[in-house]
Amino acid sequence: GSDAFKRSVASPRIAVPPAYNTNANVLFFLEFGTGPTKRAGGEYGEQLQYRLGSSPVQSARIRIANFDVETAPYDDLNFQATTRGGRAMDKVLSNKADFKKTTDTVGDAAIVSGAVLGATTRRNDEAALGLVAAGLLSKIFSSATTPEADTRAWDNLPLFLTFAAIPLPPGQYPATVEFLDRQHHPLPALTKQLTLTVPGGGKDKVVFVSDQSITPQNL
Repeated sequence: GSDAFKRSVASPRIAVPPAYNTNANVLFFLEFGTGPTKRAGGEYGEQLQYRLGSSPVQSARIRIANFDVETAPYDDLNFQATTRGGRAMDKVLSNKADFKKTTDTVGDAAIVSGAVLGATTRRNDEAALGLVAAGLLSKIFSSATTPEADTRAWDNLPLFLTFAAIPLPPGQYPATVEFLDRQHHPLPALTKQLTLTVPGGGKDKVVFVSDQSITPQNL
C-alpha cells in the first residue's frame, strides 16, 4: 500500500513510479527483454549461479485516446536474481559438496593404505582388508551424495517489468504500444497494435503486453 509506495519513491532502483491515480481504470502491465537463467557452478555443480539477461528495449510508450505515456522499468529481474542473499539450501549444498569431497578423498586414502599394507606384510591381512572395506564404503557414501544445485526455472522470464494507469470512459479504443531503445527510439519490429474494450459500471480493464506478444490483438 502507501508504505510500499513511499519506499519505492524514496529509493527507486531504476525509475520513480507514478503517483496513485484513483480515477485510472485501465492498467497496462508491460514486460520486455530476456530474463536471467539459472546454471550450476562449482566442482560438483553445488553452486547456484545466474546467467544475466539482456534487452535492446529500455522503456515503452503507450498511445491511446489522447494519452501518450512513456514508462521506464520499475523492476529488473537481473537485480532480483543476484541480490536475494544466500539461502539455507545454499549452505546445505555447500556442506554436501564438502562431505562428498572429503569422503572421496578418505576412501582413496583407505583403499591405497589397505593395498600397501596387504602387499608388504602377511600378518596384517585382516587390517588391510578392513582398510580397503572402509575405503570402499567411504567411496559409496561419496558417490551417493548429490550436492547439485536446482537449476529448474521458467525459460520465458522477461528482464524488465513496468506499468501505467490511465483513466478512460467506457468504450472501444485503438492503442499502440511501442518498445523503445536506449535513445528512446521505437523498435518497429516490436510495436504492438491493440483494440481495447473498456467496461462500464466502475470495472477496471487490465492489459498485459510483452515485447513478444502477437499483434494485432483485441482485448
